[in-house]
Amino acid sequence: MSEKNRIKWEIITTAILFVICIVWFIRDYREDAHFPFEPVIGFLSYLFILLGVFIFQKKPGRQETNAMSRRSGRGFQNPGEIRNTSYFVYIKGGYIIILLGLIIGIWQKDNIRAWLGYDRFFKADDENFKILILPFKQMCEMSGKNYDAGYVLAERLVQITKEEDLKIEVKYWSDFQVADYFFDQTARELQQYHHADMLVFGVYQTSDCSAEGDQICLNYVTDEKWNLGMAGTNFSSDYQKGGFDDLKKGRIQEKVENIARFISILAQIKSLDHAAYLEKLQVLLNEPDFSSSSKLDIILELADKLVEEGKLNEPLVQFENGLQISIEQENREYRSIFLSRIGETHSALGNLEKALQFFEEDAKLTKELYDSYPQNVDYKNGLAISYAKLGQLYLDGKSNAEKAKSCFQESYRLWQELTEAYPAYAEFQRNFEKIQRDLERCNPK
Repeated sequence: MSEKNRIKWEIITTAILFVICIVWFIRDYREDAHFPFEPVIGFLSYLFILLGVFIFQKKPGRQETNAMSRRSGRGFQNPGEIRNTSYFVYIKGGYIIILLGLIIGIWQKDNIRAWLGYDRFFKADDENFKILILPFKQMCEMSGKNYDAGYVLAERLVQITKEEDLKIEVKYWSDFQVADYFFDQTARELQQYHHADMLVFGVYQTSDCSAEGDQICLNYVTDEKWNLGMAGTNFSSDYQKGGFDDLKKGRIQEKVENIARFISILAQIKSLDHAAYLEKLQVLLNEPDFSSSSKLDIILELADKLVEEGKLNEPLVQFENGLQISIEQENREYRSIFLSRIGETHSALGNLEKALQFFEEDAKLTKELYDSYPQNVDYKNGLAISYAKLGQLYLDGKSNAEKAKSCFQESYRLWQELTEAYPAYAEFQRNFEKIQRDLERCNPK
């Protein structure tokens, strides 16, 4: 091939590859809304190969000239040619070093992406409610084909998001390698690392939901910043169980969908001023499409905002309303939350006897929940909080140091076990340090 035709061929192939990479780039960007590195790296790699061809290609004219010079004895007397030869040695050597670096970079690209933080699914400043779903290792039929149950759940959430115009972003981690023993701490660490507001995953270490069965066991953890308490997380000991039909109709993941809807709506209305925000919450309470658990979330949000304004009687009415609904629905989790809130409000109003009554009832109910599910981390933490609040009231309000000490000791024991089991969980560590100070108050030197 002549030099002219070779250059023409290189220009044409480069142009064709450039167009392909542009199409590849646009497609990936539209699908993921992230900067796609692969097409850019592919095109630059091609250009780099062309550069190598140019550097190492044979130049017959130069070689023939050099041969003639050597035969005449003049080649060794031209320092310009020697410097030029050295220059090309450096160029070729540099090219080989860079090429080796690129090969190592491609080989270790996943580790490099992780080191740079580019392997995260979400951005920290993304205002959407971000849900990351892991594979369930159980196949579910949808539209005539079999898919992993996690994929079916993700597709349903995407559809809900579009239909209801919610600010929710859903990612399904299709190639995540699920271990047989997937611990609660692992779930929390994944949720935090990928900047997800919620991580949804299956249960892999129980015979109830084996890969060969037709039952699905669902767990989820929600970022602590949303202050959902026991409603925001069900660790692996308290999984939701149901069949494939339950999954497709939204029954098994009702809590996940309710939380996503609720927080998405809150995110949209939080831009309103305070008065308009409260008014919108009142309107949401009358929405017929909201489930009872979502309405309980809205009642909590509304009442807590009223407390922030320094009002106490109005939120007390809302807390009592929520308590009544939770009793009617036989929802012991929310009942415990509202008992605690009512106790706090009465304590702030100076009604210490009433506050004590509600705190004691909350501690009793939370202990029942914990005794029923002793492996449930949230129930254990909730019981420690209940004892701590009861101890505070005995110590500060009733001046009963002995009863306060007894409550604080129970709370101390529970938080000590939690900090040892979950050393990376900051909330447990903070509470454990605080309860130590409270115990010291009961034992003045």
